[in-house]
Amino acid sequence: FAQGEELESTDPEGNGRKRSRKKPKADPDDIYEYDDIEAGLHGSSGRESTVIAGVDEDGWQRTPLKRKRSEKPEKKETSGINLLPAKKKRFLPVLLAFGIIAVGMIYWVVSSQARENAEIQLKESMDIAEREFFDGHYPQAYQALLEADAALQILGVTDDRAKTVREMKRQADAASHLLDGSVMELVETAALTLRETSESQWKEDFSVNFEGRWFVMQLSVPDSVTERSRLNYDWIVDGWPIQLDGLGTIATWAVKKGGMKEILCAGRLQNCRRDRKAGNVWVVEFDPRSAFLWTDEASLIRQNMIPVFDDSIATAMRKLVKKQREIGDAPPPPPPLEEEEEPEKDDVSESDDGETEGDSDE
Repeated sequence: FAQGEELESTDPEGNGRKRSRKKPKADPDDIYEYDDIEAGLHGSSGRESTVIAGVDEDGWQRTPLKRKRSEKPEKKETSGINLLPAKKKRFLPVLLAFGIIAVGMIYWVVSSQARENAEIQLKESMDIAEREFFDGHYPQAYQALLEADAALQILGVTDDRAKTVREMKRQADAASHLLDGSVMELVETAALTLRETSESQWKEDFSVNFEGRWFVMQLSVPDSVTERSRLNYDWIVDGWPIQLDGLGTIATWAVKKGGMKEILCAGRLQNCRRDRKAGNVWVVEFDPRSAFLWTDEASLIRQNMIPVFDDSIATAMRKLVKKQREIGDAPPPPPPLEEEEEPEKDDVSESDDGETEGDSDE
């Protein structure tokens, strides 16, 4: 390697003069490589050798390579996204279109098959429901009607078939959990329990034996009825009248829709209690969302609500059922339950329990 040192040499002409020369300084970052021929001339082993540019001992002028020692090959930065060639890009919209068409065809096939199955299920379920309902097997009829209703949901049907299924389903549910006896007998049971035990005992008995069960009732409806009105039940127990709460919505619907003075309705029980705050009355509470007008004549005959012989009572009941069937069972939404609840009433009843029992004993 050239170190830039002075070298002495004899003038080739023999004048004995010494002249000195300096090797050109080389940039330490400039390098070049011997090829195989030069490696043989310089006695190299043929391996690559890196030599600093300049003039070697033999006076050979070496030209440096342009590459710097510190330089590295540049790498092109990529965003990590493999871009498709131009030809592939042209086919991308076509592929997307084919994909959308394929998905649409699959959806159409699946939807068509589902609708076809729903039609079959609706027919089979209705055949079973009508047979079981007519025979008085209401729990079995209710299960079949649930399947029929699910099929109607798939088909999106809102015609007379949907109305029939809805009416039969309500009536089958009510008939499956119908209480034996009347509202009067329920209140008499409550009065007896309260006289002999306590308010808490009656609440427990009601929860076990009566809550969630159904009544079918024939009631008079005043013209002034509202959705929040309590309907009067024509009976008195222990000197207290009976009022029915939660049936105002269906009664209002019957008056506005058909001008009815009397209704035959069903409702699911929620509570039976004494209410001194309202003027010493018995209050039988029904779920307002459950109330509906009864429209099946055969089930009423089976429940002995319509006599089998053709008398004036049976004729009046049949006319009433026919009128309610014309009105339909689509009442407006009931008022919110939160606004109807009066939690302080139970507290008042409990606090006055002892006094009431004392009055009864006297």
